[in-house]
Amino acid sequence: MLAALLLNPGRRFRSNELVAIGRPGSGAGKRVPMQFAMSVIALKTAGCDQRLYSPNRRHSIYLELRSICLMTVGVAEAIARELAPFGNRIALSFVFGSLARSAAGKRRRLMIVALLTSSIWAKRSSLSKIR
Repeated sequence: MLAALLLNPGRRFRSNELVAIGRPGSGAGKRVPMQFAMSVIALKTAGCDQRLYSPNRRHSIYLELRSICLMTVGVAEAIARELAPFGNRIALSFVFGSLARSAAGKRRRLMIVALLTSSIWAKRSSLSKIR
């Protein structure tokens, strides 16, 4: 839930959207966004039978939390999106190496275990934009 808020700073989420994203269950699903709002990490807007949550970009730890989400969840989503066309041929993929070093401009390393066919290399150039 927190990653969804922080990685989409211009968006406001309904509480039921956050529950669907985080899948914590109905009780925790209602409590977690309220706890974000109580800690002021998220801003809560109420109206028309809806509670909308958005990240508080002015919070003192917003930039640090967003950076952590980008280096972990954000990387995984980008890689998954790019590798999706090869899903039936990829047995395993993972990122390794220091994410902290990557933030300083060094490359992340990606390991992919796949059935090698000539068509898998045709998409190789699109994988370079993940770097």
